[in-house]
Amino acid sequence: MQSNPLILIILGRPGCGKGTQAKMLQEKFGLSYIGSGELLREVVKEDHNFSTKKLKEILERGDLIPTFLIFKFWLDKIDALKNKPNFGGVVFDGSPRKLIEARLMEDALAWYDWLEFAKVILIDISADESYARLTQRRMCEKCGRIIPYFGEFKKLEKCDKCGGPLVKRADDDPEVVRHRLDVFETEIQPVIDHYAANGLLVKIDGNRPIEEVHEDIVRALEQK
Repeated sequence: MQSNPLILIILGRPGCGKGTQAKMLQEKFGLSYIGSGELLREVVKEDHNFSTKKLKEILERGDLIPTFLIFKFWLDKIDALKNKPNFGGVVFDGSPRKLIEARLMEDALAWYDWLEFAKVILIDISADESYARLTQRRMCEKCGRIIPYFGEFKKLEKCDKCGGPLVKRADDDPEVVRHRLDVFETEIQPVIDHYAANGLLVKIDGNRPIEEVHEDIVRALEQK
């Protein structure tokens, strides 16, 4: 097992490209991946009990999932990773989403002897940019790929990976997006401020092409 795993936390406003960058970092550094949104969508799709029905309602409103539930999902994944042969690290996509979750995550990472290796990346875009990207981005109906709304992606008429048709996501409704941005300011911004105050935050300008953002993140990690 690698003695110094790379533990990355990727934060930013909705639509900043967290998922895209997390996947690119996963591939470059051979990391495992934990994305709260992906975890929740898997649970909602596979189960149909009381909790998953409530989760679906919360996701459709753009609200945050209760901490006790999201933390259970994290711990299940983290515990499995701790026993993984040749573990090189993990990237958390968009988590933690509340200050209490940040503190619980720190406790968990300390428990698994990973806290000292944690690095926090903020992909920084404005609220106006976030709104524009979310309300106009699309998703491939066939493979689920998210097509961002900037650069050359604006011109796509079908999925550039599988050729499937492009559709709007239900949770990218303008009212839902505005609510998600409000939630970011009240819940997630304090998490960012917490990491900045503790000297853990690296801010990356997210208003540029995907590859340039990725290169800046890699450069920042290599300098830390």
